[in-house]
Formats: sequence, structure tokens, C-alpha cells
Amino acid sequence: MSPALRRALAAVVAGLMCLIGLVSVGDADGTAIERVGWVVMAAVLGGVPAGLYIAGGMGYGLLIGRAIGKRLEARREIEAAAGLALLLSVTHALGVLGLLNRSTASVTVGLGVAVLVVDIVRRVRGGAAGAAGAGGSLVWLAALPAGVVLAIASSSAPGWLWGSEFGGFDALSYHLTLPGEWIAAGRVWPMEHNVYSFLPGFVEAGFMHVALLSGAGGAHAMIDGEGWRLLGAQWLHAGLAVVAAWVVAGVARGVARECGADARAAGLAAAVAGGLTLALPWVVVVGSLAYNEMAMVLFGAGAMLAACERGAAAGVRGMLVGVLVGGACCAKPTALFMIGPAAGVMMLAAAPKREWMVLVSGGAIAGAAMLMPWLVRNALACGNPVFPALSGVFGSGHWTAEQVSRFAAAHQFEGSMMERVRVALWSDPNGAAGAGGVMRWRGLTNPQWGLLFPLAAAAGAAIAVRRAAIGKAGRVIAGALGAGLVVQVMAWMMLTHVQARFLMPTIVTAVPLIAVAVALQRRAAGVAAGAVIVLGHAVATVAVFGGERGGAPGALLVGGVGVFIGEPYEPMLHDEMPIASTNRAVKMARERGEAAGVLLVGGSTPLYFKAEVTWATTWDESLLARLMREHERAGEGAGRAVAAGLRERGIGFVLVDAGELVRLERSGWLDEALGLERVMAQLEAECEMVASWPGQALFRVRE
Repeated sequence: MSPALRRALAAVVAGLMCLIGLVSVGDADGTAIERVGWVVMAAVLGGVPAGLYIAGGMGYGLLIGRAIGKRLEARREIEAAAGLALLLSVTHALGVLGLLNRSTASVTVGLGVAVLVVDIVRRVRGGAAGAAGAGGSLVWLAALPAGVVLAIASSSAPGWLWGSEFGGFDALSYHLTLPGEWIAAGRVWPMEHNVYSFLPGFVEAGFMHVALLSGAGGAHAMIDGEGWRLLGAQWLHAGLAVVAAWVVAGVARGVARECGADARAAGLAAAVAGGLTLALPWVVVVGSLAYNEMAMVLFGAGAMLAACERGAAAGVRGMLVGVLVGGACCAKPTALFMIGPAAGVMMLAAAPKREWMVLVSGGAIAGAAMLMPWLVRNALACGNPVFPALSGVFGSGHWTAEQVSRFAAAHQFEGSMMERVRVALWSDPNGAAGAGGVMRWRGLTNPQWGLLFPLAAAAGAAIAVRRAAIGKAGRVIAGALGAGLVVQVMAWMMLTHVQARFLMPTIVTAVPLIAVAVALQRRAAGVAAGAVIVLGHAVATVAVFGGERGGAPGALLVGGVGVFIGEPYEPMLHDEMPIASTNRAVKMARERGEAAGVLLVGGSTPLYFKAEVTWATTWDESLLARLMREHERAGEGAGRAVAAGLRERGIGFVLVDAGELVRLERSGWLDEALGLERVMAQLEAECEMVASWPGQALFRVRE
């Protein structure tokens, strides 16, 4: 048996042991074997369509590589990043045109997969193979516990895990609801009740594409079939996290080579960077949710690689950087200032000044081309290509000035420069003493970042000490990496509302910096240090996972989506769950032939409702607020007229989240028409309360 095969078998055995051990943490339904079986089923039913999508993107990357026709040192990593950016662009374009359906979804992915399979067969027949050295394999293996947590969490129902993300609130509100709404509408298009649908939404379109691959359709496409399509979206994002780790490893390898490292040392740098990326708690938390950050990190790392590439002409390099920075922005617009400047610094540092104009021009043109479909779509939808940003320049679309003001206030940091520094480097002085870590430690010291930033600072110092040994080229490239990290942190402090998760793009600079510093040490010391760093963060990830849900993170692993929906309905459990109870009330109303639509007031997480749900984000106008304003202006009896308006729209139930209304009002983010007392008085006048829970109440609209 070859050494490579022995290492692979050892990894499989170790992974199974980790899986069995981690699914057994805390009390949970079913035996450990049943929970392992659930993860395996999720990997098949959810992970296979997601894997095919990623494979298709990598196939398109091979076509891009052939089109370039140049020798690229990091060819495979750059091709993978560029190919996935291209596929997401194609997905979005088809969706906007109303052409994305099961057939086109299968064809577009199938073409890429076919190209990839042909390439793999050719490489195998040609004897092309690569393997990490023993030291590199050891470091990669150290990340295995975190990788197993990533798989388990990706197989868990959205809304169950990760307190730092409030159970993945953003996924429940828009990352997963938008694909379902788009499938029902037959088109990827902005929706006035959900401001986040005006963001580029390329990753969310990818979730839609993966769901269509598995035959999704109908009004509740994402939650039908026991919710496997929700898990498919999570597995897609987890897969992007794994590819991102590989591309970040490529960045570290390239920088290490520039610093004079030999092939073995460069391989160690790659292993440390890839392993550390996968081991970071924030990567596992975010990567296992149906979010969009890992696509931004993937394309950002690809842009960093293309920026310091030596094997292509300046115009080609500039266009590659532009495409990948544009792709990162289409995944998450904050990449404009969190990825773009870092990639720009690296691109200019790695090139002679005579090429700068060509690089910048090529990058600007390619980046604009990537962004153009989104800009045109928004301009057609509301007149503002970057809505809700720059409302003072391009107009506020369907929003009022008051909505623009509330949204802006909630998405910026309120405080002095010293307060920004305090939050960035220490705890939030405004955070309650008993608040969770995500609220009190919002910056570089957030526990889920582990020692990433102290290690990055130490790594920068260690490389600076060795400046004579690494040569001029190494000093320039390593210096650009460090400068990029500084620029990112400054942009995060000045242009965001200073939250730890918004530091995700720093992975493309901080992690390679650490990996290069480790690889420049003596071989044995470097392997040991790398393994300790990666394993330490993997253990931290396991600890975070183990502390979820009172120490029972796997309690709803088996059949979790059905539990949230209320299928099958178990009175002892579901009578205490507002969504499940509402779903039951809706079902009974339908059987009686009554109006069964549901209006959410305060709540903005409609994912698990098996009803025609009318809702709006905090920033968009609620139907209830609109009806109240309209009828008050008309001078009619507000209560009776509002109820009539609800019935006209087929709404039979109103679910009020009183706790959320109070929280939003205290924060200053609530529409003034939705004050709790006013809402309750309005509904009690014309509706009948049929159920209540702590902080929530369900009303039936009287005929």
C-alpha cells in the first residue's frame, strides 16, 4: 500500500471516529448510529447536488484556463475560483431572464461536470498525480475535527445551531427564503417586501440552482420533501468553504515561494493555511449556514493568487483579478472595500510600474462587467442600480426617506473613533455583562476568531526579522500581504458596524501570513507549530459546537426540519412552537374552506411556514402598517377597514411577534406605525386571538 493511500485510509478512519464521537455529544433523538446515518443521508440528498454544482464550476474553470492559454503557477486554484464565479454569474443571468428551471439547471451544471470528468480521466491516464508530504498531511489532518463539525452542522436544520448568529437569522429571513420565492415566481428579481433581494444575490441564486437540480417546484419548494433542499444550500456553502481553504492554501504556497521557500516548505505553508482556514470556528459557523461569506472568501483568495501570478501577461492578470473581485462583490457587496483594496495592493506590488496602467484598466473593465448584470437588474426594478445604497444620488425607489434613514442608522457604527478602537480590540462597552460573546466581543478578540489576529501580528514581525533571508521579491510580496491585512482591518473599522463576522475577508491575508511564517522555520519545528496551530483552532471549534443548545447540539439532528414545520404534529411539543401551531391552524382553515394566508407582524423569518405568508423585513413597509395609514388618511374606521383589507388579500391569520416589536422600537429601527400598543389595539378590535406564547400571539381575522 502506498504512503498516500495509507494516509487517506487513516484520515477516513479518524473522520468516522470524530463523527461518531461528535454526534454523541449531549442528549439527542435516536442512537449515535442513527445520527451518523442522518449525516450520511444529508450528504447524499443535499450534498450531492451541491457537489455537482461545485464540480460544474470547476469544469468551467478548466475552459477559462484553456482560453487563457498561458502557464499559470497556481493554475488549478485560479481556474476553480474563476469557474465558480462564472457559473454563479450564468445562474444569476438565467434567473433574471426567467430561464432558470430544472432543465437549464441540469444542462449548465452537466456541461461543466463533463469537462471536469474528461480532464480527470486524462490526468489519471497520463499518470498526473500530486500528494502532500507527510508533514503537510499531518497538518491537514489536524483540521479534521473541525471538518466533521462542518459536516454535522451542515446536516442540521437551519435555525437550530450557532448562537453567535442567533440560529442563522439571516438565512431564515432571506438567504433561504429568497430562493424559494424566486422558484415560485419563476424569476430572480428584487421584491419590495425584502430589501435584501436588491443585493446581487449570486450565492442565493446558486441555492436556487441546486434546489432545481433536485426537482424543486411549487410555493414551498425549499421546505418540501423533509427539507433536503435547505440542507443542500448549507452543503453548497460548506463546499465553497472547503474550496476556499484550498485556494487560500494556494496563496500561502505562492507567497512562500516568493520568500525563497523550497517545494517542501511551500507545501507546508499551503497545508497550514488550508488547515487553519478549515479549523477556524468562524469558518465552520458561517460555512455550515446558508450564507454567502465563503464565496466571497473563495473569490477573494483567487483574486490574491491572480494578483501575484507571474505566468500571464499583465492584461490577463488584471482581468482575472477584476473578475474575481467582482465575483466576491456579487457574493457580498462589502467585498468592494474588504477584498478589492487588498487584491489591488498585491497586484501592484507584484508587478513593475510599467504594467500598472494595464493591470488597473483590465481589472476595472472585468470587474465592472461582473457587476453589470446586478446593476442593470436593480436599475430596471427600482431606478437605483445599487439600492438601497446611494439613495441620495440615484433615488430611493419604493422607499420613503424615513425608511432610508432607519436602514442607514442600523448599518453603521454609532460612536467616536476611540469607541470604534475599543470595540475592535476589546469588548463593547455598551454590551450587557451577561450578553453573549457575539455582542460583547464584536471585533478582533471575538472568541470564534481564536488566536488568528495575534498570530498574524506575530507572523508579520517574524517575517520582518528575516527580511534579509527572504530576498527583495519576498519582502515585497509578504509586505503586500501584511499591508492588505491592515487595509482590510481599517476598512472594517471605518465602513462597517464593527461586527466580528464582517472580518471574514481577512482570512485571505491573515491566514497566509501565519502559514508563511511557520514554513520559514526549520522543517520539524514548522510542522509541529503548524499542527499545533491548526489543531488548537479545531479544538476551539469543537468546543463552540459542544456548547450549542445547552450542550446538546445534535438534539434535533434527526428530522429537524420537520420538527420546525410541525410535521408530524406532536401536541406536547408543537403546541409551544408558534410556527408549527400556525401551520396546523392554516391546515385546518383550508379544510374548512376559509382564508388561510398568514401575515407576520414584527417577525421576519418566514422560512418554515406552510402557508401563503405576507411579510416584510424590518426596513420594508409592513402590509398592516400600510393598511392602517391608508384607511386613517381616508378617515374610515381603522379597525374594520384594516381587517377587510386583510380578508381581501386572503389573509386569515396574523402572527404578532411582540418581543421583536419591543426590541426594534427600543433600538429606533421600528416603523412608527407598528408600536406594540397600537398594533395590539388594532388587532383586538377586529380579530380573535386564538393562541399565545411568551412574546407572540396568533390572531384570526374575523369574517
